[in-house]
Amino acid sequence: MRRQCEKGGQGRPAATPLFWTLGPSQVGRGAIIGWRDMLVPALTAADIDIKIWPFQGSLIELIASGRIVVAETYPSEFRYHLGIRNGKTQKSRMASAYAIFKLANLVELVIPDSLKELIRNGFGNGKSSRDYFDAFVGLIGMLNVIRGNRSEGVPDDEAVREIEGWILGRPFI
Repeated sequence: MRRQCEKGGQGRPAATPLFWTLGPSQVGRGAIIGWRDMLVPALTAADIDIKIWPFQGSLIELIASGRIVVAETYPSEFRYHLGIRNGKTQKSRMASAYAIFKLANLVELVIPDSLKELIRNGFGNGKSSRDYFDAFVGLIGMLNVIRGNRSEGVPDDEAVREIEGWILGRPFI
């Protein structure tokens, strides 16, 4: 059972269901920890002004409000925006460097030389290299949506906005 935003189509793979908690592709345990250790305390803290997209408004409205905005992201979606189909191997990540630099330029992200070298090297071949790659692609992807180069993606469907939620930048398929 998948939420609408987790379904594949138009060349996009299906996203792993948010509530999946078993096996190597699980994301549910990380979501639970994030909610328990970060989101719930922030939502209940009197001195933190936080909103959750898309439940509490459009991304632009929430950002303009000056509040902290929390959104669900999916690095594979942002890889799709870059035309990158695979970030599993160092070789595939190295081949993505041009697309990464091109998008970084588009969103006016200044990349320090030390990070440029990591990008050119595919973030290395260590155990966490793919995680670093995904995190950086996710950052550029979020900036691309915030800058208005890509739609935030959420469909005009009350049930999605109020119950299911959405993955930032993922188009309605």
